[in-house]
Amino acid sequence: MEYAKFKVLVRRVTVVPLVVTASLAGLLLWEAFSQSFDAAHSRLILVVTGCVAVGSGIFLAFFTRDHVERLGTKLLESEERWIATLGSVGEAVIATDSDGRITFLNQVAAALTGWQHEEALDQPIGTVLRLINEESGETADNEVVRVLTEKRILAVANHVDLVTRDGREIAVEHSAAPIRAGEGKIIGVVLVFRDVAERRREQTATAEQAALLELTQDAVFVIDMEGTVLFWSRGAEAMFGYTKAEAVGNTAHDLLHTDHTKSFDDIRAELLKAGHWEGDMIKTAKDGRRVNVSGRWAMQWGKRGQPPRVLVINSDITERKRAEESLVLQKEQLRALAERLQSVREEDRKVVARELHDQIGQILTSIKMDLTWMTRHLPPSEDKVLARLAESVQSINEGVRTVRTICSGLRPGVLDDLGLAAAIEWQGSDFASRNGIVCRVTVPAVDLHMDGDRATAAFRIFQECLTNVIRHAQAQSVHVDLSQENDYILLVVEDDGIGFCEPDLSNTLGSLGLLGMKERAQFCGGEVQIQSSPGKGTTVTIRIPVDSPRVERDEVCTSS
Repeated sequence: MEYAKFKVLVRRVTVVPLVVTASLAGLLLWEAFSQSFDAAHSRLILVVTGCVAVGSGIFLAFFTRDHVERLGTKLLESEERWIATLGSVGEAVIATDSDGRITFLNQVAAALTGWQHEEALDQPIGTVLRLINEESGETADNEVVRVLTEKRILAVANHVDLVTRDGREIAVEHSAAPIRAGEGKIIGVVLVFRDVAERRREQTATAEQAALLELTQDAVFVIDMEGTVLFWSRGAEAMFGYTKAEAVGNTAHDLLHTDHTKSFDDIRAELLKAGHWEGDMIKTAKDGRRVNVSGRWAMQWGKRGQPPRVLVINSDITERKRAEESLVLQKEQLRALAERLQSVREEDRKVVARELHDQIGQILTSIKMDLTWMTRHLPPSEDKVLARLAESVQSINEGVRTVRTICSGLRPGVLDDLGLAAAIEWQGSDFASRNGIVCRVTVPAVDLHMDGDRATAAFRIFQECLTNVIRHAQAQSVHVDLSQENDYILLVVEDDGIGFCEPDLSNTLGSLGLLGMKERAQFCGGEVQIQSSPGKGTTVTIRIPVDSPRVERDEVCTSS
């Protein structure tokens, strides 16, 4: 009710006693002057009584007006505070009278329903607040009728949608309570409802995620920051044998006897810093099985002051680990076999080279000596025989040179007799003379003595480098540098050829030679590094550990 209307009503109320008293006073005065009283005293009494009546009426009128106005003002202020309070509530509020017609609707309710306050007033509640069942789509019960009938508060109702004025459906939660007068009489109903669409979507997403976690074969569980299990999936039950009842509430790393690659405190510190952690662990199942797992941990920060939690996903990699260990073992066995084959091959080469040099060489030398003796003892008249003998001696000389070449190819004697530095010099000089490519070889002033296997490996790698220069590099010159750095022999072979693209190296069959070079170096505890780019040549660096002291040499030799 507006204040101006209330003032008009107060004026109308105060007119009544004035009219009544004025009428009574007029009646008394008329009686006093119209009647023929014998005594003047009686007429005076009537006049005084009329005046008193008029004064009392005036006093009563103004007194009543003042008190009614004050009481009305308090009622209006109370009503305004009530409206302001309900209007400030963050949830939608609708009030009705005892007939279910709307008497109040705050701004939140207006925004949700699409009805403005003036439009909604005196409308039936079912017209403005249309609720349907979320699943079936049927109209929900009229809570106002239930409250008025049952005369009690109705609890929060879920799974209902509000149909707005423009036809949209919004998921809401609502409750209804009776409005009671001073004597307990129900004079209306107040309904409170809120938009829960976002929360409903979060709940749906959470439920879907929980269902997915239950379906996965990985072990999924949730722990707090102290490692206590809060959630345990079916995958975890299947992998470790512990039921949900057995696992929840226990410390995960104690329950599963976890062997971490790092301590739990370190993992926790990394989680707090980065929000996630990954690593392999070994856990013990309920039946004693050792399970290798790949762990992925993710921090889940709590809401509204809740403590953080950790989502743990463990994938069983036991079979993969076994396969990896088997593969590593097989690789080591193959490497040992290859090393053995290389050793046997070098030994066989050495034996064959020695036999060729000692046996075939001696035989050819003996034949040459016999033919020379025959040449000396034949008369000059046997010119045809002498010519044939001279040709035979020349062939024998070619055979001796061929045997020497074969022996050097199988096993250069200089490597066994003079060491690696001299063998590198000899091979560089031979390469330059055979192929017409400039080969500059630099070796230190002191010989670099190594055991036979390591010296052989370094020499064979060097030979393979020169072979690659001939086959692929199209180089004009090669520079070879042999030196010692700390406990390693360093051999660098650099050419000025066409080079190649390193990423493409593994896709070509020609890389088998480079792979053999690397394998030889690994047999000796060393390594081979290859650097190349198109048009900029190739550099091969061989590093092999030294195991014996160096011996002084006479000079530094450079061959080209």
